Amino acid sequence: MIKREICPNCNGTLVPFGDGKLKCQCCHSVFDDTSVSDEEKSLLISASKLLRDGKFDEADEAFRDIISSSPRNHEAYYGRALARHGIVFVSDIRAGEGKKVPTCYITDVGSFVDDINYKKAIEFAPTGVKEEYIKQGNAIEKIIIEWKEKASKEEYDVFISFKASEDDTGEETKDAIEAAKLYSFLVSKNFKVFFAPVALKAYTSERFEPYIFNAINVAPIMIVYGQSQEHLEATWVRN
Repeated sequence: MIKREICPNCNGTLVPFGDGKLKCQCCHSVFDDTSVSDEEKSLLISASKLLRDGKFDEADEAFRDIISSSPRNHEAYYGRALARHGIVFVSDIRAGEGKKVPTCYITDVGSFVDDINYKKAIEFAPTGVKEEYIKQGNAIEKIIIEWKEKASKEEYDVFISFKASEDDTGEETKDAIEAAKLYSFLVSKNFKVFFAPVALKAYTSERFEPYIFNAINVAPIMIVYGQSQEHLEATWVRN
C-alpha cells in the first residue's frame, strides 16, 4: 500500500487526521487515503508534482487522464481545478512560520468556485475533505477577486518578461541587466512599460501577483527576453 507523507498541493508534511484521513501541516489541505487505490495515488502524486512545478497545462492533462479512468476521483477533479486557475501554494510569513497559502498564476479564466471540476470535487468528496475543499475554494475565490480589483487601475503598453535571478546564487541574471536597458529605451520613447523591479517597488508590503497578472492582461505587447533555454523555461517566464 502506498502511504502518502507529502502534501500533493504544497509538498508539506501530512499527518494523520482520523478515519484514514491526512492533513497537511503547511496548507491545511485534507486527504482521504481510503478513497483512492494505490494506482490512483501514484498518478495523483505525479500530476500534483506537475502542478507544484507550475506546469499547469501538463497537470491539467494528467488530472484529466485520471478522471477519464476514475470519474469519481475527487482529488483529480480538485487538482484539475487548481491547474486550470494556476493555483500554487507558496510560503507566506504573514500566515505563520512554515505555513503556505494559495497563489494564483492565472486570473482570467473565470470564477474558481463556479469551475465544473471544483463542483465535481465537492460532489464526490467524503465528509471532512468536502468541507476543506469548500473552505479552500472560498479563500481562493476571495484572493482572485481582491487581486483583480486591486490591480485593475494600472495600464501598460509593454510587458517585459525575464528571469531576474539565478536559482543557485540568487545573483542578478544577465537577462535582467539587458532587460533593464530595454526598459530604459522604451520609456525614453514614451511607452508605459511593466518592468517588475520598477513597477513593483511601491508594493513591497503586498503580494506582487495581482499587479503582474493585470499587467500581462492589459499590455498589448509582451517582450520575453532570455539568454538561455533554461531561463525561458523558468516558472514565471513560462507561465
